[in-house]
Amino acid sequence: MCFLRKILLLTTLPAMILMGCSGGGSDENASDAGVFSRPFAGEYSNSWSFDHDLPLGYFNESCKEEAQPHVLTWEGEMEKAGWGDSRCHNGYDWLTPEGTPLLAVADGEVIFADAEPPFKCGARGMVSALIVSLRHDTVLGVLETVYIHLSRIDVAVGDRVKEGEQIGLSGSTGCSSGPHLHFSVYRRMADGTRRVVDPFGWEGESDDPWAVHPMGAESIWLWRPGAEPNGY
Repeated sequence: MCFLRKILLLTTLPAMILMGCSGGGSDENASDAGVFSRPFAGEYSNSWSFDHDLPLGYFNESCKEEAQPHVLTWEGEMEKAGWGDSRCHNGYDWLTPEGTPLLAVADGEVIFADAEPPFKCGARGMVSALIVSLRHDTVLGVLETVYIHLSRIDVAVGDRVKEGEQIGLSGSTGCSSGPHLHFSVYRRMADGTRRVVDPFGWEGESDDPWAVHPMGAESIWLWRPGAEPNGY
């Protein structure tokens, strides 16, 4: 646990990003400055985790050539997805059944709510997922959340949403083998760049390779105490 959390919370919250404090998987270790609630009600199994090795996206050919053939989890452990090659994942997949209400994890603004441009997904041919993205101005800076594979979108660009408000329903649109929610988080950096981060932070014994990568950024625990979904 990062013992400076309360001091930083009471003095200069944005400094937590620069210091790189991250939380663990329990209330005891959860950040006092957590800003996210759960993106759905209840609990669902996690089938694919954020890859700290090189989370550039599964369809990034460079990533597939350079990254380890497994996911490097926020606990610093190598994990293999049960269905095969798991490298390069830039978010979390939860096995939410078709039609599960998806919720805004924090107050924010809708910055994308539409189908993505079609692309080829192996034997499935050309596909396009329904996606919602939200911008959140938080005490930890500007964060963006992305919800992918929806079956229905319930918001429009420019809408203001409250934490817990329904933004759509889960589904299996796009490059997907079954109903689930893919959830990613991005941080807006001081230089204006948008970089993907792990909302569960980093608890490995060594330095987080994504945090020191030129395209990477420090991940910190973003869940409110007791609000974290299954991150394993």
